[in-house]
Amino acid sequence: KGLPFYRDQVMHVETLPPRAGEFVELSDLAVEIAPCVLEALQKSKGISRLFRHQADAIDAAVGHGMHVALSTGTSSGKSVAFNVPVLHRLVEQPDAVAIYLFPTKALAQDQLGSFQGLIGGSPALESSVLPLTVD
Repeated sequence: KGLPFYRDQVMHVETLPPRAGEFVELSDLAVEIAPCVLEALQKSKGISRLFRHQADAIDAAVGHGMHVALSTGTSSGKSVAFNVPVLHRLVEQPDAVAIYLFPTKALAQDQLGSFQGLIGGSPALESSVLPLTVD
């Protein structure tokens, strides 16, 4: 962070101490998410509540149109935090396109499988969202 090229590249860096997880029920989200997206979460992933960081990220993206950078540990729900706003937008704007960039083919394939599983939880999403990978 102290190197000259790093200056003014990131506006805020903060490391928080670990704490117990806080949850938000899907029915208590601060922003209204398309019902078929909530259905997909519940049916495909068994998700009825989100971690606080997921709910906050979704609220910022969907409710306030903000760009979100989320840094959490492995298997802490980052994919849900970015997939929900994308799926919501695809439902609200059927002509929208989302492009995900991953640093490795292996990660891209893992995320594709997870995304396909997620949309498989909702007939409405399964018939309208076409995920694929390209080189």
